[in-house]
Amino acid sequence: MVAAAAVFVVGARWAPPLVAALVTASLVLQVQVARNFIDVAYLKASIDHAAAPVVYQDWALEAERGRAAIRIDVDCPVDAIGVGFMVDAADPATAIPTTLVVRSATTTTEATGGGPLYDIATYRLTQPVTGPFTIEIPPGALLRSTPEDRAPDAAFTDGGGEPVVTAYCPSADADEQAFERIYPIGHPEAVSLGMLQTFPALLAAAGAAVVLGLTINAARRPRRTSAPSSTRPAAPDR
Repeated sequence: MVAAAAVFVVGARWAPPLVAALVTASLVLQVQVARNFIDVAYLKASIDHAAAPVVYQDWALEAERGRAAIRIDVDCPVDAIGVGFMVDAADPATAIPTTLVVRSATTTTEATGGGPLYDIATYRLTQPVTGPFTIEIPPGALLRSTPEDRAPDAAFTDGGGEPVVTAYCPSADADEQAFERIYPIGHPEAVSLGMLQTFPALLAAAGAAVVLGLTINAARRPRRTSAPSSTRPAAPDR
Protein backbone atom coordinates (compact mmCIF):
# COMPACT_ATOMS: atom_id res chain seq x y z
CA MET A 1 0.00 0.00 0.00
CA VAL A 2 2.92 2.35 0.71
CA ALA A 3 4.37 1.70 -2.73
CA ALA A 4 0.99 2.27 -4.38
CA ALA A 5 0.57 5.54 -2.49
CA ALA A 6 4.06 6.63 -3.54
CA VAL A 7 3.26 5.93 -7.20
CA PHE A 8 0.04 7.91 -6.84
CA VAL A 9 1.79 10.89 -5.20
CA VAL A 10 5.05 11.20 -7.16
CA GLY A 11 4.56 8.89 -10.11
CA ALA A 12 6.27 5.64 -11.05
CA ARG A 13 9.58 7.37 -11.77
CA TRP A 14 10.17 8.70 -8.23
CA ALA A 15 8.26 6.08 -6.27
CA PRO A 16 11.28 3.73 -5.66
CA PRO A 17 13.52 6.41 -4.09
CA LEU A 18 10.60 7.72 -2.04
CA VAL A 19 9.79 4.29 -0.61
CA ALA A 20 13.49 3.63 0.05
CA ALA A 21 13.77 6.99 1.82
CA LEU A 22 10.86 6.13 4.11
CA VAL A 23 12.46 2.77 4.99
CA THR A 24 15.83 4.44 5.60
CA ALA A 25 14.25 7.04 7.86
CA SER A 26 12.84 4.25 10.01
CA LEU A 27 16.29 2.60 10.11
CA VAL A 28 17.87 5.86 11.24
CA LEU A 29 15.33 6.18 14.05
CA GLN A 30 16.04 2.58 15.06
CA VAL A 31 19.72 3.34 15.67
CA GLN A 32 19.02 5.09 18.98
CA VAL A 33 16.33 2.57 19.87
CA ALA A 34 18.85 -0.25 19.40
CA ARG A 35 21.48 1.60 21.44
CA ASN A 36 19.03 2.09 24.31
CA PHE A 37 18.07 -1.59 24.18
CA ILE A 38 21.72 -2.66 24.35
CA ASP A 39 22.29 -0.37 27.35
CA VAL A 40 19.29 -1.76 29.21
CA ALA A 41 19.70 -5.42 28.28
CA TYR A 42 23.47 -5.91 28.37
CA LEU A 43 25.27 -2.97 29.98
CA LYS A 44 23.36 -2.61 33.24
CA ALA A 45 25.91 -5.00 34.73
CA SER A 46 28.37 -2.09 34.65
CA ILE A 47 27.98 0.83 37.04
CA ASP A 48 27.99 4.31 35.48
CA HIS A 49 29.95 2.82 32.55
CA ALA A 50 33.01 3.00 34.84
CA ALA A 51 32.91 -0.02 37.16
CA ALA A 52 33.06 -3.53 35.73
CA PRO A 53 31.70 -6.73 37.30
CA VAL A 54 34.68 -8.86 38.38
CA VAL A 55 32.37 -11.25 40.24
CA TYR A 56 28.93 -11.89 38.78
CA GLN A 57 27.08 -14.87 40.22
CA ASP A 58 23.38 -14.31 39.50
CA TRP A 59 22.22 -17.92 39.28
CA ALA A 60 19.69 -18.88 41.96
CA LEU A 61 17.77 -22.08 42.59
CA GLU A 62 16.70 -21.55 46.19
CA ALA A 63 16.40 -19.07 49.05
CA GLU A 64 17.84 -19.52 52.52
CA ARG A 65 18.40 -17.83 55.86
CA GLY A 66 21.02 -18.13 58.58
CA ARG A 67 24.19 -17.63 56.55
CA ALA A 68 26.89 -15.63 58.36
CA ALA A 69 28.94 -14.05 55.59
CA ILE A 70 30.05 -14.17 51.97
CA ARG A 71 33.73 -14.38 51.05
CA ILE A 72 35.05 -12.72 47.88
CA ASP A 73 38.61 -13.02 46.62
CA VAL A 74 39.62 -10.68 43.78
CA ASP A 75 42.84 -8.79 43.13
CA CYS A 76 41.44 -5.37 42.23
CA PRO A 77 40.04 -2.57 44.43
CA VAL A 78 36.33 -3.34 44.83
CA ASP A 79 34.21 -0.21 45.28
CA ALA A 80 30.72 -1.73 44.88
CA ILE A 81 29.08 -5.03 45.72
CA GLY A 82 25.72 -6.69 45.19
CA VAL A 83 23.97 -9.34 47.29
CA GLY A 84 20.89 -11.31 46.28
CA PHE A 85 18.66 -10.36 49.17
CA MET A 86 14.95 -10.89 48.76
CA VAL A 87 11.80 -10.01 50.68
CA ASP A 88 10.00 -12.97 52.23
CA ALA A 89 6.52 -13.22 50.70
CA ALA A 90 5.27 -14.74 53.97
CA ASP A 91 6.67 -11.79 55.94
CA PRO A 92 6.21 -8.56 53.92
CA ALA A 93 7.57 -6.54 56.85
CA THR A 94 11.08 -7.75 56.05
CA ALA A 95 13.15 -5.29 54.07
CA ILE A 96 16.31 -5.31 51.98
CA PRO A 97 19.24 -4.16 54.16
CA THR A 98 20.53 -0.67 53.36
CA THR A 99 23.89 -1.04 55.13
CA LEU A 100 26.37 -3.93 55.18
CA VAL A 101 29.70 -4.42 56.93
CA VAL A 102 32.64 -5.41 54.74
CA ARG A 103 35.86 -6.70 56.31
CA SER A 104 39.28 -7.45 54.86
CA ALA A 105 42.50 -8.38 56.63
CA THR A 106 43.36 -4.70 57.01
CA THR A 107 40.12 -2.76 56.58
CA THR A 108 36.58 -2.65 57.91
CA THR A 109 34.20 -0.47 55.92
CA GLU A 110 30.52 0.01 55.23
CA ALA A 111 28.59 -0.63 52.06
CA THR A 112 25.48 1.51 51.70
CA GLY A 113 22.59 1.57 49.25
CA GLY A 114 20.61 -1.52 48.46
CA GLY A 115 18.94 -0.31 45.27
CA PRO A 116 18.39 -3.00 42.62
CA LEU A 117 20.79 -3.45 39.73
CA TYR A 118 19.56 -6.30 37.54
CA ASP A 119 17.36 -7.31 40.49
CA ILE A 120 20.39 -7.57 42.79
CA ALA A 121 20.61 -5.20 45.78
CA THR A 122 23.76 -3.17 45.10
CA TYR A 123 25.88 -1.16 47.51
CA ARG A 124 28.70 1.40 47.34
CA LEU A 125 31.64 0.89 49.65
CA THR A 126 32.77 3.80 51.81
CA GLN A 127 36.32 2.92 50.76
CA PRO A 128 37.58 0.32 48.27
CA VAL A 129 38.82 -3.04 49.51
CA THR A 130 40.96 -5.67 47.84
CA GLY A 131 40.26 -9.34 48.41
CA PRO A 132 39.98 -11.56 50.12
CA PHE A 133 37.21 -9.88 52.12
CA THR A 134 33.90 -10.84 53.68
CA ILE A 135 30.41 -9.34 53.48
CA GLU A 136 28.57 -9.87 56.74
CA ILE A 137 24.94 -10.93 56.33
CA PRO A 138 22.44 -9.33 58.76
CA PRO A 139 20.66 -11.89 60.97
CA GLY A 140 17.42 -13.17 59.46
CA ALA A 141 18.15 -11.89 55.96
CA LEU A 142 16.76 -14.04 53.14
CA LEU A 143 19.26 -14.78 50.37
CA ARG A 144 18.93 -16.20 46.91
CA SER A 145 21.50 -18.93 46.33
CA THR A 146 22.41 -22.07 44.43
CA PRO A 147 23.78 -25.39 45.73
CA GLU A 148 26.19 -25.46 42.79
CA ASP A 149 29.71 -24.02 42.86
CA ARG A 150 29.63 -21.62 39.93
CA ALA A 151 32.00 -18.77 40.84
CA PRO A 152 35.44 -19.75 42.15
CA ASP A 153 36.04 -16.30 43.64
CA ALA A 154 32.83 -16.12 45.74
CA ALA A 155 31.37 -18.45 48.38
CA PHE A 156 29.62 -18.63 51.72
CA THR A 157 31.97 -18.72 54.70
CA ASP A 158 29.83 -21.35 56.44
CA GLY A 159 29.07 -24.29 54.21
CA GLY A 160 28.60 -25.13 50.56
CA GLY A 161 26.64 -23.50 47.80
CA GLU A 162 27.00 -20.00 46.49
CA PRO A 163 24.99 -16.84 47.01
CA VAL A 164 23.79 -14.44 44.37
CA VAL A 165 26.60 -11.89 44.67
CA THR A 166 28.47 -9.36 42.56
CA ALA A 167 31.58 -7.23 42.97
CA TYR A 168 32.74 -4.27 40.88
CA CYS A 169 36.13 -2.68 40.24
CA PRO A 170 36.91 0.52 38.30
CA SER A 171 37.75 -0.22 34.67
CA ALA A 172 38.31 1.72 31.47
CA ASP A 173 36.39 -0.94 29.52
CA ALA A 174 33.58 -1.52 32.01
CA ASP A 175 30.90 -1.79 29.32
CA GLU A 176 32.84 -4.41 27.36
CA GLN A 177 33.38 -6.51 30.49
CA ALA A 178 29.72 -6.21 31.45
CA PHE A 179 28.69 -7.28 27.94
CA GLU A 180 30.99 -10.31 28.10
CA ARG A 181 29.30 -11.36 31.35
CA ILE A 182 25.69 -10.94 30.20
CA TYR A 183 25.47 -11.43 26.43
CA PRO A 184 26.76 -15.03 26.03
CA ILE A 185 23.76 -16.41 27.95
CA GLY A 186 21.53 -17.85 25.23
CA HIS A 187 23.21 -15.93 22.40
CA PRO A 188 25.62 -16.90 19.59
CA GLU A 189 29.33 -16.63 20.21
CA ALA A 190 31.78 -14.33 18.40
CA VAL A 191 29.54 -11.25 18.77
CA SER A 192 31.24 -8.26 20.36
CA LEU A 193 29.73 -5.14 21.89
CA GLY A 194 31.19 -3.05 19.08
CA MET A 195 29.58 -5.25 16.44
CA LEU A 196 26.20 -5.06 18.12
CA GLN A 197 26.38 -1.27 18.52
CA THR A 198 27.65 -0.66 14.97
CA PHE A 199 25.28 -2.91 13.01
CA PRO A 200 22.14 -0.65 13.21
CA ALA A 201 24.15 2.35 12.00
CA LEU A 202 25.61 0.32 9.12
CA LEU A 203 22.12 -0.80 8.16
CA ALA A 204 20.92 2.81 8.10
CA ALA A 205 23.97 3.84 6.03
CA ALA A 206 23.23 1.05 3.54
CA GLY A 207 19.67 2.34 3.26
CA ALA A 208 20.95 5.86 2.57
CA ALA A 209 23.21 4.49 -0.18
CA VAL A 210 20.23 2.72 -1.78
CA VAL A 211 18.21 5.95 -1.67
CA LEU A 212 21.06 7.84 -3.34
CA GLY A 213 21.43 5.23 -6.06
CA LEU A 214 17.70 5.12 -6.80
CA THR A 215 17.50 8.91 -6.86
CA ILE A 216 20.37 9.18 -9.36
CA ASN A 217 18.81 6.46 -11.51
CA ALA A 218 15.43 8.19 -11.47
CA ALA A 219 16.99 11.53 -12.37
CA ARG A 220 18.80 10.02 -15.36
CA ARG A 221 15.77 8.27 -16.75
CA PRO A 222 14.28 10.13 -19.70
CA ARG A 223 10.81 11.40 -19.22
CA ARG A 224 8.11 9.60 -21.08
CA THR A 225 6.46 11.76 -23.73
CA SER A 226 3.05 11.01 -25.09
CA ALA A 227 3.04 9.63 -28.64
CA PRO A 228 1.66 12.01 -31.26
CA SER A 229 -1.88 11.22 -32.21
CA SER A 230 -2.32 9.93 -35.73
CA THR A 231 -5.38 11.21 -37.50
CA ARG A 232 -6.48 10.41 -40.98
CA PRO A 233 -7.25 13.35 -43.29
CA ALA A 234 -10.89 13.87 -43.88
CA ALA A 235 -12.19 12.47 -47.12
CA PRO A 236 -13.07 15.17 -49.75
CA ASP A 237 -16.68 15.86 -50.32
CA ARG A 238 -18.03 14.43 -53.48
